[in-house]
Amino acid sequence: MTGEFVLVTGASGYIGSHVVFALLEAGINVLAMENSTSTESGSLKKLQETSDKKLQICRCNLLNNEEISSIFKQFPISTVIHLAASKGVSQSMSSPLACYSNNLLSTINLITAMKQYKVFNMIFSSSCAVYGDQSQLPVNETAQSHSPTNVYAKSKKFVEEMLSDIAKADKEFKFIIFRYFNPVGAHESNLIGEDPSKLQVSLLTLMCNVALGRKEKITIFGNCIRDYIHVMDIAEAHTVALKKFQDNFNFKVINLGSSRGTSLLELIQIFENVNNVKIPYEIKEKREGEIEAIVADTNLAENELGWKARRNIESMCRDSDFASQEIHYETNINESDENIDSNLNYNDFQNQQNNIGPLDNFNNGEYEIPKHFSYHKIIDQRITYND
Repeated sequence: MTGEFVLVTGASGYIGSHVVFALLEAGINVLAMENSTSTESGSLKKLQETSDKKLQICRCNLLNNEEISSIFKQFPISTVIHLAASKGVSQSMSSPLACYSNNLLSTINLITAMKQYKVFNMIFSSSCAVYGDQSQLPVNETAQSHSPTNVYAKSKKFVEEMLSDIAKADKEFKFIIFRYFNPVGAHESNLIGEDPSKLQVSLLTLMCNVALGRKEKITIFGNCIRDYIHVMDIAEAHTVALKKFQDNFNFKVINLGSSRGTSLLELIQIFENVNNVKIPYEIKEKREGEIEAIVADTNLAENELGWKARRNIESMCRDSDFASQEIHYETNINESDENIDSNLNYNDFQNQQNNIGPLDNFNNGEYEIPKHFSYHKIIDQRITYND
C-alpha cells in the first residue's frame, strides 16, 4: 500500500469503528489500532474485507513503549486520532488509578512516540463531561470549566491541559480536541454498531436489549438532559477535521453535539414510537458524578470546520434498531443458511433505512428478521442469542 496512514487508536470501539468507516468512505488510508491485550474485533475485519486494501489493522498496548515504537517504525503515519481510553463514570469513581493510568499514561507514551517519529498532528477525543455542571446552556468552548464531577471527566481534562502545554512549548504540534457530547446510533447500513454485551453502553443500546428480551427493563438515574448526537455525525467530523491541519494553528477545542437537549424519558418515548415497541423502565436517584443537564453550542464547529450534525434524534433511534444491532455481535449465527451472504459489502447498503416492525417473531431467545428488512441479501436470516 502506498501513501501515509491515519492512525486510529481505540479503533475497535464503538466510536472508533465508525471513525474508521467514515475515513475509509473518504478514501483515506487507515491504520486501525486494537489493544493487544483484548480479543480481535470482528467489525474491523469486516471493514477490512470491504475497504479495497485501504485498512490495515495492528495490535498494540499503549502502556508499552516498545510496542508503540514498533508501529511507528513499520508504518508511515501522518496523523493520529486518539480515541483509546477507559470510559464509564461509575468505574472511574471506583477504580480511579486504573482510569488515570490508561487515559494519561497511554497519551504520554503516544505523544512521545509521535515526537520521536516526527508525527505532529493529533485529534484527541475528549468529552463534554469536562464542563461539569453549567448554569447556562448551551455551553460553548469558552465556558469556564467547573470542576469535573467524576474521575473519567478529570482524566480527559488533564489530557486536554497537557496537550495545550505541549502545543505552547513545541510549535510543530497541532492538536484538535473534540469534546463529544452523547453519541448514539450506528452506521445506516448497520454493518457496525455498539456492542450490546459491553459493560458500558448507551441508553439506546440498553433499550435494544430490553426490546430483544435480553433484559426485563432499563434503569435510569434521574431524568437528566443530554445532547444526543448520531455517531456517524461524530465520525464524519474527524474526516473533515483532517483538512484543518493545513491551517496555521497549534491547539483547538471544538464541541461535537446536536445543540438539542433531550431528557432520558423523552428519549425512551421517541425510541418506542420509532421502533413500535414498549420499554419498561424504573427511575432511581441520579448517580454520583452525573451531570444534571448539558447541551452543546456548536457554532465553532460550523465556523471552523464547516461541520454540523445532520441526523435527528429519530434517526439515532432508528439506526439503533434492536434487530440490526445483534447481527454484528452475537456469536451463534447460522452461516450455513442459503440466504446469507457472508461477504456483504457496505457499499450495497449505503443510505438505506431499516424499519423493523414489532417483536412478534421473538420467541424463546430467537428472532427472525421480518420480510421487509432492508438488507436484501440476508432476509429470513435467523439469529440465536446466547446469554
